[in-house]
Amino acid sequence: MKELVSDLKWLWPLLRPHRWFVSLGCAAVLMQTAVGLSIPFLVKIAIDRGVIAQSVSVLAMVVAVYIGVVVIRAIAEALEILAVGRVGQTALHELRLQAFNKAQKSSLDFHHEEGPGGVVARVVGDVDSLASLLTDGLVRFATSILTIGGVVALLIVLDPGVSVALLLAVPPLLVLVMWFRRVSTPAWRAVRGTAGRAMRSWHETIQTAGLLRSFGTSGNSFETLTNAVDEEAGANRRTVDISAKFFPAVDLIAAAVTVTIVIYGGFGVLGGSVEIGTFTAFMLYLRLAFGPISGLSQLFDSVQSGLAGAQRLRAVMDREPDPPAPQNPTPLPTPAGQVRFDAVDFAYPSGPPVLHALDWSVQAGETVALVGVTGAGKSTIAKLVLRFYDPTAGRVQIDGIDVRDLAEDDLRRATAYVPQETILFSGTVADNIALERPDV
Repeated sequence: MKELVSDLKWLWPLLRPHRWFVSLGCAAVLMQTAVGLSIPFLVKIAIDRGVIAQSVSVLAMVVAVYIGVVVIRAIAEALEILAVGRVGQTALHELRLQAFNKAQKSSLDFHHEEGPGGVVARVVGDVDSLASLLTDGLVRFATSILTIGGVVALLIVLDPGVSVALLLAVPPLLVLVMWFRRVSTPAWRAVRGTAGRAMRSWHETIQTAGLLRSFGTSGNSFETLTNAVDEEAGANRRTVDISAKFFPAVDLIAAAVTVTIVIYGGFGVLGGSVEIGTFTAFMLYLRLAFGPISGLSQLFDSVQSGLAGAQRLRAVMDREPDPPAPQNPTPLPTPAGQVRFDAVDFAYPSGPPVLHALDWSVQAGETVALVGVTGAGKSTIAKLVLRFYDPTAGRVQIDGIDVRDLAEDDLRRATAYVPQETILFSGTVADNIALERPDV
């Protein structure tokens, strides 16, 4: 529950602009639950005060009230669908764009570790799992909990003796819920993690299909993909195993409570201490509670999957831009093109040093070619000029200005980068040449 509250707090800035729709959705859910709980009580009145008492006026009143509450429930359902759908889809649209923007500004190490498929899994797959939670799972989960709580309260009000059977069911239910929470949360995190790795493997296999076939190595790639998919399937099977133990146990406890109440109510009717309408209401309320209890399996899966997706998204959304943007950038209106490395040290995270005390400069208009063995640091020097990374010591300067003090837009306008890898975006050759520069 704490994780759910924490994740909802994290989402609140996205939901705040739509707080009136959020309030409307909550009110509609409460109204639907209240109306659903009132129907068995209306049946009790109809039987005890109408049928048995042979009162046509009471029956007419109950029918009129029933029609009214059904109309109210239909209106509340329409408002809930409208409000939740509006809030969920709008907020998730904004979240997807923000997650993409955060991923774009994250370090190259993040993209290297995650791979294209892993990033897509977070921005698309995890948002989709969160969408299922916000637009469906959370509402149904809240409705189920409110319905079960309302049924328990009304059964106790109708006959305090029923509370004995209900209280006997509380300890085993608490034990089951605590166990389920302890084992299901890490299981669903594993599902989302393995799904990301499987998507990354899918992406790499499809992206390099032609190259792999040309070298006759597609079998090795298929084996890697198979291992990733098997890992994902294994993680999903663990969640199924957990559900297969938890929910049948809950059903057994619910059945035991039902049998107890049937025996208690039946003997009460025979002895005259319980009215027939009250006993009928008992059974209707129990049936009303069975639906949510039986459906909690799917709802718990949706909630746990959504929470796991939210936690993975938070890991992206909480990342600071890397390298960080300067607080007060130095302008670079007309770059001359001088580049200087001043006592630069650099090492990739978890890697050996690549550059050590590098002092080197290129004058404006000068053409320089860097030649060296693989791993000597040629590409690293280019990445430091572009500020894909910051040096661990020393400074990299353009026209005497530390690149860490330049705004990213100014730095990009002052440099041109041709990567080693061939990358073509969708569109024409002209679109690729004028990438994001329609004025070219």
